[in-house]
Amino acid sequence: MPEVIAGLEIPETAAVAEATRLIQETTNPFTYHHSRRVFFFGLIHALTDVIGFGLDGLEHDQLDEIIAVHPRGDFRNEYLRAIVAGLKNRPETANFTLNSDVLEHFIPGFQRTTMIEYVLDSPWPS
Repeated sequence: MPEVIAGLEIPETAAVAEATRLIQETTNPFTYHHSRRVFFFGLIHALTDVIGFGLDGLEHDQLDEIIAVHPRGDFRNEYLRAIVAGLKNRPETANFTLNSDVLEHFIPGFQRTTMIEYVLDSPWPS
């Protein structure tokens, strides 16, 4: 029987089972729960877990159940630390990844909102 959380079904495939096992064995609880929340929010609509996009449009019961199964903890700080940890030994890989760099260069006065601002200002309580 497939796992169902908040009315959302997790596919019963070998790939899903292997991916779930792999992330549980090779990462920490923070990354596991974040990955699963992203999956569920993606089924509904996307960008919700990090910056709260569409959070106000979700059904509260559905949202509460997802968070109960996959808690956020101190998400803001853990998320930002995880990014730094993943890039600190290869910071050059972060270059050339945002279109706002192009707009900032070519449009006078354009000032991008940084990802840090989106994370810290999200409507999530943690």
